[in-house]
Amino acid sequence: MKRVDLLKIDVEGAEIKLLNGGLRALDKTEQVIVEANHYVGQSEKTATSEIVRRLLDENGFHTKGSSDDV
Repeated sequence: MKRVDLLKIDVEGAEIKLLNGGLRALDKTEQVIVEANHYVGQSEKTATSEIVRRLLDENGFHTKGSSDDV
């Protein structure tokens, strides 16, 4: 695979595992859409969407959430 124009991720709570396991593939990916609004665990305060956003930012993507100005 040379390049991915658009990667859409909707894996019902496995977003962090998928991204951590697929960071090499992100190097070849132009744009990513991730549906993530679950919490990591009941006792944790950090939303999955915040962790996903941080992972994408750290890997060179400019992220926007659904509540951000577009």
